[in-house]
Amino acid sequence: MTVDEYEQRAIMEAVQRLFALWQLTDEQSADLLGVTEVTWIRFQSGHYDGLIAADIWKRAASLLSIHASLQVLLGRPQCHKWIQRPNLAPMFAGQSALNIMIDGGLPAIQRVREYLKAELAQ
Repeated sequence: MTVDEYEQRAIMEAVQRLFALWQLTDEQSADLLGVTEVTWIRFQSGHYDGLIAADIWKRAASLLSIHASLQVLLGRPQCHKWIQRPNLAPMFAGQSALNIMIDGGLPAIQRVREYLKAELAQ
């Protein structure tokens, strides 16, 4: 995947806005993206000089897709709160989607995305 500086900046700005809506800490934000807190802070400040790894792109795209699905399913402001609320659906077993995704990394993020897409299809 070839990514230019403009695309990289755009996706990181979108993710920053999303994480602000979700009211995530820097630690939670870094964990979701699979980066260190120092790297997350560099992303936020616009001082990240390297290319974004494919794993981070996949995480970011999946997280933005999750938010889009939540906006359709729940509307605002509920869609901003859902991510941190305990969930009784079988795949969550009382945990929040945030905890599931942080603990499970990219595969868990993608499972949450697919869960919400299935909810949209009903």
